[in-house]
Amino acid sequence: MENKYLVREKLKQQIAENQGWYFIDFLGNIPRHRPYGFTLFAKQFVLLKDKSDRWVCYSLPTSNDNFKLTLYTVRVKEGEVWFWRS
Repeated sequence: MENKYLVREKLKQQIAENQGWYFIDFLGNIPRHRPYGFTLFAKQFVLLKDKSDRWVCYSLPTSNDNFKLTLYTVRVKEGEVWFWRS
């Protein structure tokens, strides 16, 4: 019974680590006219302005076999840039 509890708690912790708001950088440090790359949890991300002048964040694929970009919600608050990773 204890083993199932530990497995469940470990899974809950892994889910919690992969969800939430993550600080990217201060707005003044991010170039407005070119992509800004960063790494979080050994994954590569890129932040850039879209055609509507809104910030968007994508995760880059880890292999050529699975080319899939994932879009994340971005918020700017009090000069800080954050994205939601779920």
